[in-house]
Amino acid sequence: MRRLVIILVCLVACSAPTTSDGPRASVRVSPRTATINVGGSQQLSAATLNAAGDSTGLATVTWSSSTSSVASVSSDGIATGLVPGVTMVVATTSDGPQDSAQITVVAQACNDIAHTTHLQGTATFTYTYSTLLNSVQYGGNDSSTMTFTANALGGGQSGHLLWIGSSTGTGAEHETRTDHVSGDVRTLIGSGALVVSDINLSHVIIAVDLSTCAYTLEGNPYIDLVESPDPGDLGPSWIGWFRTAPTPLGSGSHSASLATHSVDWLGPNYAGASGWYVPLGFSSDYFSDGAPDDGSLGAATISYSVTSAP
Repeated sequence: MRRLVIILVCLVACSAPTTSDGPRASVRVSPRTATINVGGSQQLSAATLNAAGDSTGLATVTWSSSTSSVASVSSDGIATGLVPGVTMVVATTSDGPQDSAQITVVAQACNDIAHTTHLQGTATFTYTYSTLLNSVQYGGNDSSTMTFTANALGGGQSGHLLWIGSSTGTGAEHETRTDHVSGDVRTLIGSGALVVSDINLSHVIIAVDLSTCAYTLEGNPYIDLVESPDPGDLGPSWIGWFRTAPTPLGSGSHSASLATHSVDWLGPNYAGASGWYVPLGFSSDYFSDGAPDDGSLGAATISYSVTSAP
């Protein structure tokens, strides 16, 4: 019994935390993030924090840059942009604690865009397809012309800034699905002004990658559609969803072909380097019936531009 008591006492004593002379101070860098031009600079500072998280004055630290080719940092905490990109500037104290700030270096034009409240532009796309699968003939035409002004939304993922806004313009869709076995013929038709009554309807999203000064333009036009012979009037409906490849800011108007895919394909591929178009309509049935989702269904093209708004 005495041996058991000794063992229990030892276990409790050995597992008890050791104490030091006092709580260890930490350090906090400010500002936490900064965007600077190539050739520009940002003064960083490091404060010592007590156990309560309150500043007790400037800390003596060693400064370093995780990617010194993007931005250098001087011994007194001045970060200088060298090439476009993102780096972490780290402050380390002599006894170990560290903190860091994310520094994004951009070209002058990109930095101007980064501080722009509104972006504006246009996008015109067309899509045509005709194919046979499992004795069913699919065919159709989608088109839309969109004019938009997008408002700054703030930071997105991975160093991107976002703008979002509604779109005006026109759209049209005419699709046919003909079953050669049953003789069933269905149509999906609509044309007219884009529906703009809510941000969840006809809208665009512009994402700017500050590290490369490139943007992607994403759009969803909605119009009133009618499916026959039934169910009839579908009301405001999405006729397509497009996203451009990354495009340099300030580079004017562009035209491009877009690979056509299903909604399911977007899961792991949404933010890829290539532009894409996802049709709605009967082409959704085509993919769900087992067609290859290899980007080759029909021809989708887009012309677009994005500039700063006054």
